[in-house]
Amino acid sequence: MGYKALMLCWSDGRTQFILDFSLHGEKGKIGGKEQRLTSEQSNGRYERKRDEKCHIAKRKEEYFMSKGVKLLDMVKKAIRNKSPNLRLRRK
Repeated sequence: MGYKALMLCWSDGRTQFILDFSLHGEKGKIGGKEQRLTSEQSNGRYERKRDEKCHIAKRKEEYFMSKGVKLLDMVKKAIRNKSPNLRLRRK
């Protein structure tokens, strides 16, 4: 399976802070099929029923979301939450 991590970071040149992240999967190259486990492997995995509003459900929803769209969401969220690392400094 192929995974990609998208991280929104802030750096002052010496230190770096991760403000947000998301994991993304890619569609398979054979007939556009999703990259996944075989049906036998998938049936053998543990799975728990979860509330649709929990954080894990939100992360599952963004798994195949476009990375460009998710990046814009991350920046908007950081600005909306008034992240102290994003304040502009006057010299």
